[in-house]
Amino acid sequence: MLSGIDMGFRDAALYRDSAEAAIYVLGLDTVQVLVALLCFGLIRPWSEALPHWIPALGGRTIHRLIPTAVGAVGAIALWSILLSLAVAFTRTWIGATTGWTPDLGMSGGERGLLLVAYIPFFLWPIAVSAVVAGYWVRRSPHGTAGRTPLTGTTRTTGSVRRPSSAPA
Repeated sequence: MLSGIDMGFRDAALYRDSAEAAIYVLGLDTVQVLVALLCFGLIRPWSEALPHWIPALGGRTIHRLIPTAVGAVGAIALWSILLSLAVAFTRTWIGATTGWTPDLGMSGGERGLLLVAYIPFFLWPIAVSAVVAGYWVRRSPHGTAGRTPLTGTTRTTGSVRRPSSAPA
């Protein structure tokens, strides 16, 4: 949008021609990248311990509640944004209220392309919620460490043994 390519967004010039709006768009992009990195951290080892290069704190284990709480706040924010936008846009599209929607002035094909481009946004809250729940289970004292997927059996060196609670 800021590059001069409108990509079908009728109001792109409003954001491109105003310094405040350009800063808003760049700030929004920066926040999105940082939040994506935090989410990615939930599936990487760097959410479990601080890097060794950090003075005085390097190598310390991160309590599982910290990344889980940050991820949960992010998931709740995503759900609230998605649901509030869905309600507001739907009310405008069905004529219950008047208001702005991003597809104003678009043809049917442009609306279809807009929908395809935004489908990942609709899946993002689901993905973040699943990753946060998986992180909590993985980092719990009785999490998935040492278990094979779906079977519940534990791995040992060279053989498979049943958990003590399972019948023989």
